[in-house]
Amino acid sequence: MDHIHSLALFCCVTFGILFSTISSQSTLCIGFCNIATQTNTCPSNYQCLNLTTSPIDSGCCPIPPERCIDHNVNCPTWASNGFCLNGFWTAANKLSCRKSCGLCTPTSNSTCFDKNTTSITFNSRNNSLCEVWARNGFCGSKTFYGAYVRQTCNASCGCTNITEPLSFCQQLAGKGAAIGPCVGTCTGAVGTCIVTDPTQTGDCCNIAKTATGITCDSILAKNISPCGIGGTFTCPNGASCICDTSDVCNCCQTRNATALVCGTNIGSIGPTTACAAAAPFCPTGQQCIGGQCCVV
Repeated sequence: MDHIHSLALFCCVTFGILFSTISSQSTLCIGFCNIATQTNTCPSNYQCLNLTTSPIDSGCCPIPPERCIDHNVNCPTWASNGFCLNGFWTAANKLSCRKSCGLCTPTSNSTCFDKNTTSITFNSRNNSLCEVWARNGFCGSKTFYGAYVRQTCNASCGCTNITEPLSFCQQLAGKGAAIGPCVGTCTGAVGTCIVTDPTQTGDCCNIAKTATGITCDSILAKNISPCGIGGTFTCPNGASCICDTSDVCNCCQTRNATALVCGTNIGSIGPTTACAAAAPFCPTGQQCIGGQCCVV
């Protein structure tokens, strides 16, 4: 990158510090969770944090351990005064003090480092240029600048491709949930086939099922209302009617508002049979999802 492009990128993101409201990590928060009750337990390497405070919206946010630093010189003082446990502050606020808030463990990684180590101090913040660029979303940018930042700021961009677009499986169950490709079913692996397009290869997704199968909680979805009453399995706002193995049915809304449809994007992809109008809705070993009996 020549000096003119580097200077342009520096100026753009330096002024952007004042207006950056959410970190590059927290833009990839998945699902819904509740900090107070800890419902919808987050997957490994995710932390339940507030995304917004009014109205309160909490999600499971990835926390790359390689960047275990505070971005503000005041973080230790704030942490000692209860900042980290205060539900008023959002994920972006707490991730900026991830070291003082105990949201990460300092580690060394010789294969993951920032090539650009230039440091700046702005408005009491300790920053490297790479950290500023990452916090302003350049790691995920498809522009020339994004390509430069990903190559130059490996550590600030997450080290583990954390800023890459998440698959549908990862949106439901987090990074590491995809345990292999699938076409229709998960052959030779324990999991549920999740696809975004039934004509394409999908992910064999390791969803943490409950004792009663796939539920709103197990896919980190928000339970918005009951369903299945009178044999009606439709839900509003892109939610999915999921009946557990005890025939308790609820409308489950994923963060990306993509409805799960058995035979189309979840389970044994292909022909399905309609759920019965009354319990039991499906044969043993199947769940009623979106009005179809599904092997998941």
